[in-house]
Amino acid sequence: ALDLEAPHAIWWTNLAALYWQDGQQADAIHAMQQAIDIAPDAPDLWLNLGVFYEASGQPESARAAYRQMLELEPTWGQAAFWDETPLRRDVIAAAPVELAPYDQALALWQADERDAAREVLQAEIDRDPAQPFPYVHLARLYVVAGELGRAEDHLAAAELFVHTDEGRAWIAYVESAIATVRGDADLAAEKLTLTRELYLPDATGQPIEYGRDIARYQFLSLTVRGALLPQVQTFSPDPALLDLLQDQ
Repeated sequence: ALDLEAPHAIWWTNLAALYWQDGQQADAIHAMQQAIDIAPDAPDLWLNLGVFYEASGQPESARAAYRQMLELEPTWGQAAFWDETPLRRDVIAAAPVELAPYDQALALWQADERDAAREVLQAEIDRDPAQPFPYVHLARLYVVAGELGRAEDHLAAAELFVHTDEGRAWIAYVESAIATVRGDADLAAEKLTLTRELYLPDATGQPIEYGRDIARYQFLSLTVRGALLPQVQTFSPDPALLDLLQDQ
């Protein structure tokens, strides 16, 4: 692939993953740096460079790579990945983590500031009325409050706009939560299974096959279409739902 299209980040990334798997750490780091030179704004690549540096005993280089990743994609600071090692916990403790709208709203809701919580998600609706996620997350808040009828009303609104499996997965997840509160264990399990089928369709555990298709979506490659190998560390487009599913 590199012979056909040398300045191509995805192939350098996959080569780096294979070098790493083979124990060739220096070559893996070099290949990942080549990928980053081509695509410096891709947070996935900085993530993997950080993982390589951390595992090879280069903590300061790892910190720098992780910080760059968080600058590019602050919401990834919410992933469970940051709890796995002391170095990552230090990095995330020093980094400004951008709370997702639902997390902002939940904090306000738990502080008994329900109007403010609704305003956070309503602002998301006003910004783009055709997106389903604010309705889904309002439904989640109403489940927390035990107001299941209002939760179902907001899920019905979300269903009018949903057009991706990610959105359908969120709806199924909240339906599972509603069924759990109502004591319907069979329906809750059925909806949770549906959530997994919609959101984790392949063995890599990623919503998009083998991680993000960087070649197609970010770098407009028309010569060779490809995707990241499963050995490449990636975050899902929605780490929050992935973490919720892994906790079940």
